[in-house]
Amino acid sequence: MGGVIDPKFCVPGSGPVNQEIFKTTDGDYIVQDVHSGIIIFKAEGKLFKFHDGFRLNDANGHPVVTLRKKIATAHARWQVFKGHSIDPKDLLFTAVKTSMVQLKTKLHVFLANNTAEESFDYKVEESWSHDRCNIYARNPSIIVAEMHKRTGKSGNFVVKVNPEMDYAFVTAIILILDAMNKSLNLPVGTISAVGTAVSLALEA
Repeated sequence: MGGVIDPKFCVPGSGPVNQEIFKTTDGDYIVQDVHSGIIIFKAEGKLFKFHDGFRLNDANGHPVVTLRKKIATAHARWQVFKGHSIDPKDLLFTAVKTSMVQLKTKLHVFLANNTAEESFDYKVEESWSHDRCNIYARNPSIIVAEMHKRTGKSGNFVVKVNPEMDYAFVTAIILILDAMNKSLNLPVGTISAVGTAVSLALEA
């Protein structure tokens, strides 16, 4: 585990990190602190003419990462780059569907230095109903984050981020999943991300 995007985005050991991510009608996202309402990130959509993509910015508008879907690939493949770049030298990680046809979304995540892509660095697996998701480390017994859809609130999700995990990385994964599910005409809406220091209780 650790700082996939940046160590400063890792869940600290001293207390919880609570975020709420709102999807706007134009396809952008706003990420706020649950308690203070302070904006943490903003994600811009519709960046590329021929590719799906987002740019995750900090509250001051400085780019954190750029998410870009590759076209003309056998399996759905998203690449995430540092800042506003889409240069291969700035690649941080790649998320790839494990097969072309899936009834539930399964992704393998490969860090930039894992060029062979023979074994994943992280694994993402949704439930059959697309309302739950686990993110695993290379050891499949280690869950680094969990997501579930809020009961009675269509399109709302809660994410539990385990200690020392990069919540910006987890947020990027959620945006990718949301984009994939949108392509399947699944419900989309507000996403809530909740991180805690030791063991998070999922919000009611």
